[in-house]
Parts: sequence; C-alpha cells; structure tokens
Amino acid sequence: MNHQDTKDTKETFGKEITVELKGRGYPVLEGIFDHQAQFMCGYDWKDKTVLELGAWDGRHSEVALKLGASIATVVEGRAENLMDAHPACPWRVRFVVGDVRELNPLIYTDQHENKTEFDVGLIFGVLYHLDNPVRFLRDALGLCREAVFIWSHVASTIDMSCDGYQGQAYVDPGQGGNDAISPLTAFWFEKDELVRCLEENGFGVVQMVDMPTPRHPAPAVCVFAERILKAERAV
Repeated sequence: MNHQDTKDTKETFGKEITVELKGRGYPVLEGIFDHQAQFMCGYDWKDKTVLELGAWDGRHSEVALKLGASIATVVEGRAENLMDAHPACPWRVRFVVGDVRELNPLIYTDQHENKTEFDVGLIFGVLYHLDNPVRFLRDALGLCREAVFIWSHVASTIDMSCDGYQGQAYVDPGQGGNDAISPLTAFWFEKDELVRCLEENGFGVVQMVDMPTPRHPAPAVCVFAERILKAERAV
C-alpha cells in the first residue's frame, strides 16, 4: 500500500503503526504519535538514511523505515529510554547513547558507509528541552543533506531571546524520560522565529501544522523543511 496518497490513507497508516508499535512494546503516546506519523507521510523515504536526535526509543525512525527509509541512527541521552525500543528490523537501526547538545559527527558516522551526514533528520520533542536550541539546530541541520522533520512546543508569549531569536522562557523540571537532562530554563522558539532559524540555516519550510498534545496543550507545531539548494537561493 502506498501511504503517501490521500488523507484517509495517511490517517489509516497513523493508526495502524500506532497499534503495531504498541504491540511491540513501545509506550506510544495516545493522540499525538499517530498524527506525527501521518505528517511524515508524503515524503519520498525510499532508501533514505535517517538521523533521529533526542529519540527516546526511536519510534519515529520506525515510521521512516516503514515508509521506505533504508537505515536509521537513533541518538538518545538516556540509555534506559532505549530499553523501550523494539525495532522490527534491528539490523537497520543503530542506537547511540549520546548528548544531542554535543553533536560530534564522528560519533554518528555510519561505520559501514563512512558517512557523517544523513539524508533526513528527525527532531521530535527535544528542541523545547534545551537552553540553546538555536545552537543545537544549527549543528543538527549541518548533518542533514535533504530534509528535516520537527515536532516542538513553541512560545505563547515572548519574554526572552536566544542567539538573536525571540521566544519564551520555560522552566524545565528535568525529571523523567520526557524532560531535560538537568533542570534548566529552556528556550521555546516563537513559531515564526523557528521558521527564520531554519531558513537562515539553509532549510525552507514546506509544511507546518499546529499539533499540541492532549497531555500538555501548550502551543506546538510539526514542521517539514527541505534544504534550499544554492541555485534556488539565488532566484
């Protein structure tokens, strides 16, 4: 079945893969993961290499692989979170325990192909846990040749700036698998400022939809952006 055709097909795919991952032992979040999976449909995933950062258990890489990606490197800061991972094809997934705030390309090199770049980046649920997501995003985008998918909470007000971008301060409790590595004041991009940061780092937003979670209904967006080729920038 081609999961990239109609809205109904995407919705069916989102529900089906949610049920599948739950059946394999993933603690899938109801009411959000299926929508994120739907959002990932429509892109040509065939034979793409994937880098998932701040991955928890790599569930979004499983979506990409289901849609045709070839291999995935899954980076998560807490080894215990990776215990929830039960990939359908373990030989197609490389798990790395690492701090996404210190992106060293050598750590994420695919040893079989000697790559320090990937076709597509997956950044779901990590930007809003960082004190400097601007620096992280610059580094992450530098590892992505073609595209990036992002899901993040965004600012509902503007009360601080980070490296020239406007947004909101959020005191992250730093407790549990969904929170920051340590308690800190995280920076939440204002939505248009997130777009600007992507553009200034060579990526143009193709699609953005509002996607708050039922558990924490603060403003949130899902974003798909593609790298802007030099020829396109000159037009």
